[in-house]
Amino acid sequence: MRKLSFVALCSVMTACATSFSTLDKALPQLRGQGISEAVRYLGVPSHEYETVGRKVYVWSTTDVNPFSGTTTDTRGRIGNTPFTATSQTTGGPRERLSCTLRIVTLNGVIEDYDYTGNNGACFRYSDRLEPLVRR
Repeated sequence: MRKLSFVALCSVMTACATSFSTLDKALPQLRGQGISEAVRYLGVPSHEYETVGRKVYVWSTTDVNPFSGTTTDTRGRIGNTPFTATSQTTGGPRERLSCTLRIVTLNGVIEDYDYTGNNGACFRYSDRLEPLVRR
C-alpha cells in the first residue's frame, strides 16, 4: 500500500512539474494575436479591467490540495514478537491552491502576460493551452 501511494504521489508530482513549463511554452505563442484566440483556449475570463491604456483579462481559480494528511510507520515489539504498522490520517487543515493568469492587450491584441500561483492549480490553464505546445 505504501509503495502504491508513493508511486501515485510521484506520478502526480511529475505531472505537476509540467504545468509551469507548458505555460512558459504556450503563452508566448499568443503574443500578437487577438484576445479571442486566448479565449478560444482558456475559456471566458474570470474578469477584466483597464489600466494605463491597456485591457487586462484575468483567469483565476482556487482549489484545495487533495493530499492533506500524514502516513506514519510504527515498529516495535510485543514481548519477543516484532511488529510493524502503518497508519494514515486524513483531514486537518487543507492547503489552498490557486492560479491567476493575466493577459494584457492593446486594441484587442495580446501584448504581454503573466501568471502566479501553485503548479497544481495552474493545470486548469496549462492543460487547455497544451495544443499550442504541440504545434
